[in-house]
Amino acid sequence: KQTTHYSAVQSFLVNPLPRRFDLVLVGHMSVESDSAPGAAATRVAAIEVGPPATTENTWFKGRAHRVLVCAGCGSHLGWSFAGSGGDVFYGLTFATGKLWVYAFLALALLLCCYQCTSDRGNALIAVIALAITVLKMGPHVFF
Repeated sequence: KQTTHYSAVQSFLVNPLPRRFDLVLVGHMSVESDSAPGAAATRVAAIEVGPPATTENTWFKGRAHRVLVCAGCGSHLGWSFAGSGGDVFYGLTFATGKLWVYAFLALALLLCCYQCTSDRGNALIAVIALAITVLKMGPHVFF
């Protein structure tokens, strides 16, 4: 099997904060499907989770994808891509672009500063809104 580097971007239609993913495509992993837990007698590195495999918004035409998470800690690892013939390969993320997240946080900070310095602004509501934004965006920044 061959290992390949692939780069993909989510669109605004799929995710309000589109992210760029750099993937390593591998042909084999020890993966367990959440629909049949415990079926494999071997120790697994990843588990397929979420809804059934779908070809909607897939990066590889004709390939249905599912989310892969670490079997130990549950962190997102990437996706599995299955063809109609049963052949499967895996896209493991090694880098995620966060440009839109940083831009959104910068805009929220700018609006908060404006509200705090404006005569008609409400500093308390502005700070609360900024805090909520930071809490909601935190996982996208740090993980």
